Amino acid sequence: MKLKLTMVFLWIFAAMATYSQSAYLVSKKSQDNQNTKENILSAPIVSDSDRDMNNVWLHWDSGTNDNGIGTNDGSTFTVAARWEVGDLAAYNGDKVSKVKVFIYEEGFSSIVLKIWTGNNASNLIYQKQLTSINPGSWKETVIPTDIFVNSNQEFWVGYTVFNPVSGQFPAGADAGPALRQKGDMISFDEISWFSLAEANPELDYNWNIQFFVEGQTSSVTADFSASQTNITAGQSVSFTNLSSGANEWTWAFEGGSPSISSQQNPTITYSNEGTFNVTLTAKNGAQQDVETKTNYITVGSSGGPLSVEVTADPSTTICEFGNTTLTAVASGGNGTYQYTWTWDIDGQSVNGNVLNITSLSQSTNVYLKVVSGGQEVNETISITVEDNPPSSVVGKGTPERILICPHPDLEYQWFQNNTIIDGATKQFYYPGSFTDLSGTYYVLTTNTVGCKSYSENYTIGNNKISDMEKA
Repeated sequence: MKLKLTMVFLWIFAAMATYSQSAYLVSKKSQDNQNTKENILSAPIVSDSDRDMNNVWLHWDSGTNDNGIGTNDGSTFTVAARWEVGDLAAYNGDKVSKVKVFIYEEGFSSIVLKIWTGNNASNLIYQKQLTSINPGSWKETVIPTDIFVNSNQEFWVGYTVFNPVSGQFPAGADAGPALRQKGDMISFDEISWFSLAEANPELDYNWNIQFFVEGQTSSVTADFSASQTNITAGQSVSFTNLSSGANEWTWAFEGGSPSISSQQNPTITYSNEGTFNVTLTAKNGAQQDVETKTNYITVGSSGGPLSVEVTADPSTTICEFGNTTLTAVASGGNGTYQYTWTWDIDGQSVNGNVLNITSLSQSTNVYLKVVSGGQEVNETISITVEDNPPSSVVGKGTPERILICPHPDLEYQWFQNNTIIDGATKQFYYPGSFTDLSGTYYVLTTNTVGCKSYSENYTIGNNKISDMEKA
């Protein structure tokens, strides 16, 4: 059977049918009362807990192709099989070495195999354009990159069909029923995902997508992180389990409540001040690993109200391509401070109480966040960049013999041969009737805010202003 999908309406076509005969939201099997679906899916097809690290294919589909799915307007689409957190616990630490997909028929510009992790397939970790595809068969691909199963995060495997031909149905599927939100995910932008069967119950199928894992001889590694490590008495900390290869966890929280937990990602409350250790033991059968973070959680009193003072050296107003240094000094809180600076221009973030700003070419806002003992304060510092003044030199030749900076309302200092000319501080400079006026002249201009610019060099030769040349 061939199936056809659009963003708004779903239409189903019999495998050998033409476009002239179609049924709105009804499959050919439903029309003929020939629905032969079997309720075979409730867990990954391979989930043998006694497999002894055997190498296995993991998939939600039946393993047999029955249908093909495409779009009626040539829209590029992506299909995927999804494993939720915990689905692959028995395979934690195993290496993903191969992927195979069933391509039902031709009619596309290209197909790109993809692997993602995270909620909503948020992290694309592998992609490869498939070549030498034989429509109507499985396409198997070896994964050269080290990708290991981590059941603490979602795992997605699928592919994108680019520019499918209208009336062609490249994406292979089984006879169903779909394991919804797992075996039948589809998207037109890889941002919004939905279940094919939930969009239209008649499209109750799983994609023919499978991946192969190889058991690792030493797969258990314990690790974790905390939502915060510097808190005030009475606050709670959420711990994230980053272990791999484990299906059992035992936590020990010095100074925490509860002090022991077997949850995968527990939340612990600390009521007393002090510095405390956290220990996680990760296990899988006879294998285990222990991770202890010493003096990991610091609990202090809230202290007084948190405040911060920011100073700028030399100023918050600087000249174009100038430098300034911002220094923050916090008080109150519990005496331990975390400083974070960000700014408008590129959104970068810097930690520490001192921020050095160099070669700034435009005005910007700088944002400071200070955290201490469960309190937080935020400050905005505006850095204003003033334009440097214009500076150039023109000369009036014989008989005037005058050098002029054609930019009024500035301060001026003239130079000859890199030496200050005493008293030459006006908009023009008259060398006078000296024996030799030849040399290199330039002027330094300063505006009302103190920004400075040097003109380019101008040369006088043969004792004549009219012979000046731009250096």
